Amino acid sequence: MVLSRLRELNIDDDQDMTQPSAAALDMLVCAAKLGLRLRQEGGTLTFGREWRAISPWVASKFEETRLELSEYVPDLGQSNDCLVPLRPVAHAAASLVCVHPVNGGSFDYQHIARSMPEAFSVYGCDALDGLLALQPDVSFDAMTNRYVNALLASRLGHQPLALFGGSSGGMIALEMARRMAMLGAPPVLVILGDTRDPISTPVYTHYRRKRLEWNAFIEGLLPREMWDVYPPEHEFWKLEVSERLAYLRDRLTSLQDGSGILAALDPLLMEDYFTAFRRHLECYGQWVARPYFGRALFLKASQTPDVTNSQVFSMLQGDARIHSIEGMHHLMYWPPAASEVSTAIGEAISDALAGTNSEVAHRSRA
Repeated sequence: MVLSRLRELNIDDDQDMTQPSAAALDMLVCAAKLGLRLRQEGGTLTFGREWRAISPWVASKFEETRLELSEYVPDLGQSNDCLVPLRPVAHAAASLVCVHPVNGGSFDYQHIARSMPEAFSVYGCDALDGLLALQPDVSFDAMTNRYVNALLASRLGHQPLALFGGSSGGMIALEMARRMAMLGAPPVLVILGDTRDPISTPVYTHYRRKRLEWNAFIEGLLPREMWDVYPPEHEFWKLEVSERLAYLRDRLTSLQDGSGILAALDPLLMEDYFTAFRRHLECYGQWVARPYFGRALFLKASQTPDVTNSQVFSMLQGDARIHSIEGMHHLMYWPPAASEVSTAIGEAISDALAGTNSEVAHRSRA
């Protein structure tokens, strides 16, 4: 349906929409998890963060990926510290930029990226570079300004793009869209993935806030570990703060020893990472509700309460639609729901592109 709609608009005429190999896409997911950034340095695509392979095989795979991606990844800028290619496509009709949820990473979007219609490139926008460098953003405004500047400094910012913010990432995506519109470069669509009001609201108890803080911290640095410690009966939740950090430090050491790659994550800095992450979380409490008048899509998990009376949803004052996704909030980004999410987003972007083309044609006739 998406491709046929785009062909009606002549968007993909004579364009060969191809994407990297499955092996390269797997390496991109690995790079996203490790906080590695692709940058243009002297006209050459490179992984910007320092890392060293402890397996020649892994080193060769990253080099193969880097060479292959040169054909697909547009210029992301020499100073790129937040844009992460998840599934780049040559001659894409538009790009979907997925803004990180509260954990700061773009790893959660891997399944949505894989199942998006082939007409669209998918990129992440995340905070891991600053968190790993122990230099988190100092405010919500600083965070959103940095992301907007990065997009506009890259080729992505000058092509059709949609912004998608899953969960709390919706607040960031909404503010990014508002600022881009003010700068004359609005996204064709902003998508909120079951975004709720900020965690500072009274409905969140102290216990729930602290649990969310730890969940998000683990998801950001050790995303595969989160599923092990998530059950409330896990021994991790009986530990004191220092013991929890020691537990994660031991787990990180064992994972790196067997992963084939050692990125910038230093197990000895676990306490510093946690401090930086808590500063990162403070930014969300500074979110200010501001109206957005552009086209929007709200993806609502079917098993969560009504959203129409929320402060976030009330800021969507343009053409805003709600699409229900079967299941729970935290499972929207994983199979099987991810496929439904990708289809809904693909169709909404196609409709938005059609609307944009109609408006351009109308102005031309006028």
